[in-house]
Amino acid sequence: MNKKMLTSVFLCMVLVLALGVACVVWANSGQYDFFGLGQKTAKVLQNDLSAEAQTDEGEIVITQKDIDLLKLKKDFLGLPDDEQQMIDELVRQRVIFCEAEKLDLVMSREEAKQINLDIMAQAEQMLQSDNEAERASAQQMMDYINAYIEGLGVTEEEYWDMAAEEYRQISASTALQEYFKTMQSDKTADNKELFDAAWEEYVDGLVAAAKVEVAK
Repeated sequence: MNKKMLTSVFLCMVLVLALGVACVVWANSGQYDFFGLGQKTAKVLQNDLSAEAQTDEGEIVITQKDIDLLKLKKDFLGLPDDEQQMIDELVRQRVIFCEAEKLDLVMSREEAKQINLDIMAQAEQMLQSDNEAERASAQQMMDYINAYIEGLGVTEEEYWDMAAEEYRQISASTALQEYFKTMQSDKTADNKELFDAAWEEYVDGLVAAAKVEVAK
């Protein structure tokens, strides 16, 4: 993993726990208050005890907590997406996860947690780099994570446990895509445009068949 990718992954790890969705990371991130984000996230979680992604006999349930966290993402990153667009995308992510889980493609929580810890270890190694820019980048990322954890009011162990579940949710999409690719003809699998179109049609079908309940 190159250093630029490592930086992006770290920021995503910080944000993904708070927002429950994959995030877009901008290079100029100094404007972000991760401690404040942690505090706001903790307040949302405290106000809604149904903090886990929910399914009930195949039904996808989007809670008020989910919606409030989406609003945090929109405000924190200044995203142009409207609320309904973000809810629709979250529904797709939940449906993809459920399908991947049915096919036994989702990694365990222990594996997901270890991946996150391995990335953290890479950052700690970068603190010893001879390159001043690399050291500064690693320190900044660790400062972001520590500020976010402090704002959340949880221990590091609790944070990594929570982050592991979010990583499972996100990695499920890649796993299902790889599985789906094996079911396609060589012509479709080897052509990005054809594959992307086939994938979107496949996910559209999963969403159409799913039972979805969104908090009002």
